Amino acid sequence: MERVNREVERVRKWFYRQLEFIKLYPSESHRLILILSVIDSFAQDYSNFSRKENRKNFIKFIQTYAMKYCDILKEICPVILYYDYFSDRADITLSLQKGRIYVANDTEAIMQTQKIFKQISKIEQQKAQLDHSYAGLIYQLRNKLVHEFTSLNMPLNFQCDLDQQLPHMACEEFVEDGKLVFLRWALSIPEKFVKEVAIDAVEHYLQDCLIQNHVPFGMTDRKCFVSWYD
Repeated sequence: MERVNREVERVRKWFYRQLEFIKLYPSESHRLILILSVIDSFAQDYSNFSRKENRKNFIKFIQTYAMKYCDILKEICPVILYYDYFSDRADITLSLQKGRIYVANDTEAIMQTQKIFKQISKIEQQKAQLDHSYAGLIYQLRNKLVHEFTSLNMPLNFQCDLDQQLPHMACEEFVEDGKLVFLRWALSIPEKFVKEVAIDAVEHYLQDCLIQNHVPFGMTDRKCFVSWYD
């Protein structure tokens, strides 16, 4: 138990030291990649470094341990759900008020999700529940940033001046001939939210390591250290 306590404290110090380093980067995209990479490292340890279902393990990790936001992380985003399944269908619409900003836990947004979700086949619903939850969308943001250096967030974070910055949706717009023209709905998952999810998840995971008598990152005999694979 003494070793577990010592290693948990060492890993905690390492984690916060990484966050201090990450703050120094001037680019938000760079900071997000690094924060998401740190979350991924803990999700890998949580899965015992499984080579399968990385997405599922990442999502399960933050939904399990980021307790402050666990309800939001399990919610499905109506905007992304709609565009993925029904953007080419005239008979199914996204009935949100243009010009309004919807926060993830907004009652009207949740009702829209429920309405759209019912239109998806039973076979697809389980996948949609995973992929289009806000936890799943954090993972997808990670994928696009790491593999394409493409940010999926809408250009503006409408909560940048708030202490608590939650995922939120707004309709992109522009003015043409003195008239407001609406384009498409877009989602923002603020960097501050991702960082708070990381801190909450890691702290609760390390507490669980103490309870389970688990040494975090204690697998020192992994084949990758000699073979570079596995």
